[in-house]
Amino acid sequence: MSRTFRNHLDGEYIIKGNIIPWKDFHKNRELYQEFSNQGGLCYRYRIIKSRDFKPWNKPPKKFKQINRRRERSQIQTAIKSNREIPFFKKTDEWEWS
Repeated sequence: MSRTFRNHLDGEYIIKGNIIPWKDFHKNRELYQEFSNQGGLCYRYRIIKSRDFKPWNKPPKKFKQINRRRERSQIQTAIKSNREIPFFKKTDEWEWS
């Protein structure tokens, strides 16, 4: 799965000429309460082009490569010794157990 570029919607507040991203503004509770009561907030949206993030439970590329090498070697040794070819799960998830 490739990490594609997508347009993400983000916003920012303009307070007395200062541009504050909405994440930083809402983290600072005192600043938020002070200006939200006064009604002096100006909010605008902006579109940010950024990459998707890999989900936390997906392993890195190196883990997948090691698994594929191990599977190929087990198949080759089974063929050489005339044994039944092993079956492997079609997944790249971490093996927790």
